[in-house]
Amino acid sequence: MLLVHAEDATVGERLAGVTPEKAFVTACWSEFRIRLGSARLAVVAYSGLDVPVLQRRIHAIRRGTHAPVIVILPFAEPHARLLAAVVVDGVVWEHEIDSPETVRTILEPVATALIDRFAETVLAARGAPAANNRNIVAGLCGLSPPPRDVHAASVRLAVSRSALRRQVARAFTDLGGLSPHEFLEWLRLLWVCDPSRHRTKQLAIGRALGRTARTLQRTARKLTGKSLAELREDPEWLLQSALRRFVP
Repeated sequence: MLLVHAEDATVGERLAGVTPEKAFVTACWSEFRIRLGSARLAVVAYSGLDVPVLQRRIHAIRRGTHAPVIVILPFAEPHARLLAAVVVDGVVWEHEIDSPETVRTILEPVATALIDRFAETVLAARGAPAANNRNIVAGLCGLSPPPRDVHAASVRLAVSRSALRRQVARAFTDLGGLSPHEFLEWLRLLWVCDPSRHRTKQLAIGRALGRTARTLQRTARKLTGKSLAELREDPEWLLQSALRRFVP
C-alpha cells in the first residue's frame, strides 16, 4: 500500500491522482503511524511544521517501517538543511508535484524488471550461501528505488552497516570481498536503465535516487565504460554486463 500523510488536503489529492497504485491519504498523524506497518512506500508532505518537529516525525516514521520514505517539502533553506540530519529515500520539492512525470518516477514503489532478472540469476547461480548472506543480497535487490548509500541501505534493511558489509562480502567471497557500495552502484544503474523509465528524464530519475545526473554519468562510465545514454538505449547489454561481474 502507498501511504501518504499530507496536512494540506489539496496536496494529498494531487498525489493520489498521479501515483501508480491505490493510495491511502490521511491528514491525521496518529492514523498514519498506525498504518505504517503495512506500507510499501511512505510519503510525507509538510509545509508548515518547524524543522525540529519534522526531524522528530521522520525519525518516528523510520522506527515504524522499513519501507522507503519520500518527503515533500517547500523549497526553503531550513528544510534543505533538514535533509542532512535525517535518512530519507527521496525528496520532492512542493512545486514539483505539478509534474506527474516527476511524481510517478519518485513514488514508484516496486522493483524493476531488470533488477528482478538480475537478482534471480545471481541468486540461482550462486547456489545456496548462508541464509543471512543470501537474504541480504535478495533484500538489497528488493529495495526500490535502490538506496542512495550504504547507510540508507542498512536502515531500510534494519541491519548495522558493519553487518551489511560483512554479509555482502561473504556472499561474494570469490570477488575478493565485494563492498556493498559497488553492489548498490550496479543496482542503481540497472534501476535507471530499466525500459520502464526509457522516456523519463535523467533529472527526475536522479532525484528519485538522491543522485545528480553527473554522478550517474560517472558511475556508468566507471562500471561499464559506456555513457548513461548508451546504456539506457541498450539495457540488455547492461544486464549481461552486470551478470558477468557477479555470476561465477
